[in-house]
Amino acid sequence: MKRIFIFPTIEEAKAFILTEPRDPVFVGGVGMAEIAAATLRAVKAKKPQLVVLAGITGACDRTLRRGEVVEVVTERIAGIPERYAREYETSGPDLGLPLAAGVTVSRSGDGAAAKDGPKSAAEGTGHAAGDAGFAEPHPGFTADDRAGHAAEGTHHQTPEGNPEDTPGGYLPEVENMEGAAFFAVCDALGVACCQIRAVSNYVGEPFGQWAVEEAVGNLTEKLNQIFESNE
Repeated sequence: MKRIFIFPTIEEAKAFILTEPRDPVFVGGVGMAEIAAATLRAVKAKKPQLVVLAGITGACDRTLRRGEVVEVVTERIAGIPERYAREYETSGPDLGLPLAAGVTVSRSGDGAAAKDGPKSAAEGTGHAAGDAGFAEPHPGFTADDRAGHAAEGTHHQTPEGNPEDTPGGYLPEVENMEGAAFFAVCDALGVACCQIRAVSNYVGEPFGQWAVEEAVGNLTEKLNQIFESNE
């Protein structure tokens, strides 16, 4: 399978690049605008069958461990009024990782305040599975699986969370600054995609407490394990 990897920053990508992967690696930039532009440029240049977004993430859910690697399978954008909100989804293969619901933020820490969103992936996108122009989901992760995960809200139960605080019971487990835009661009281009993140911190913690080195090390190890065995 022809793949490309996109990381938001060189700090997240460097360890993986040093393993000399067979597939092209791009540093896309931080935030929705930068990652959208970078994803578009990379897909047009390389025409891959699968695009992988990888990086670190903040955990809204404190049952997640520092350094834990998850696949983010749904994303919402923080702060969008509910009537305009959409949910964005993975369309890539089953990676065998724990699944997480994500929220895309413009500022680190905003995930803790993400309280609105559509009730399910199907309701959020307004597209049924198999609509023209969207990548076919891998059989290991079906449209029903994605919608079910979004409707449940979390894969890991947050002890202090209250599903009633969020329309549809959606409670994001992780936050990042790129995921929704990445999924949206890949959907628009009809290319399969997945997002892999390693927990570096709990949302709201000062940067000095982040376990970036551990997260990047675990992320690199998982990327090599998953994609070396999936040539």
